[in-house]
Amino acid sequence: VEWLVADGHIISDEDAKAKKPVAIVRGPVRKILIAERTALNVMSRASGIATAAREMAEIKAAHNWHGEVAATRKTTPGFAIVEKYAV
Repeated sequence: VEWLVADGHIISDEDAKAKKPVAIVRGPVRKILIAERTALNVMSRASGIATAAREMAEIKAAHNWHGEVAATRKTTPGFAIVEKYAV
């Protein structure tokens, strides 16, 4: 996998509408197709969590709150590492 955007990069509406790629995947076609749906689901889940965390951080900054936005609540079983990393 060759990542075309940096970790934490915010994808603009224009990039999304243009379907700008975020990565290039190389390898045997069969193996790529087998893993594709799982990879897309993981990226989608992590992206949603990262977006929500960013929105909370923006609210925090707008109100001059000096605390931290942290992931302290429940996580999906078996998925905690991905969800915590997304925050």
